[in-house]
Amino acid sequence: MRLRLLVVAVVGLVLAGSLAASAQRAPLPVPSPRRTLSESAPRQLNGVYTVDQALRGQVLYRKACAYCHMEELTGGGPQDSLITSPPLVGPNFRSYWVGRPLEHLVTKIATTMPKYSPGSLSRQEAVDLLAYILWESNFPDGATELPADSDELESIPFTEYK
Repeated sequence: MRLRLLVVAVVGLVLAGSLAASAQRAPLPVPSPRRTLSESAPRQLNGVYTVDQALRGQVLYRKACAYCHMEELTGGGPQDSLITSPPLVGPNFRSYWVGRPLEHLVTKIATTMPKYSPGSLSRQEAVDLLAYILWESNFPDGATELPADSDELESIPFTEYK
């Protein structure tokens, strides 16, 4: 009985020491919402869209996409409908598209969206929507707009942002 009590006391002291040590660590810095990356980072992470382009995409998103993909881009769909839409931000979205060229996502948007009127968006509108999606995912903006050219978009992979 005394041995068991001694073991519990020692374990308690070890845990208390661990908690005290972790409490003394400096707090982690709060990340900024927009990050600047080095020139050696993949092109997509170096700001391939502008804020103006993302804002154009935001206006269009609210008109053509928010009903199904929700205002926060979280997907799910409206409660009064049978529509279930995927999220356009977050880990599930990123893991689905990582490694694929941005061209694939632009083509999907331009040819299959919005669900109630597929193919009604122009290619430029699809590119602006992608700029907005990248902006909402905290990918850094840049000085040059995301191009609508298929070959250029084919050369830019969707990369994981850490």
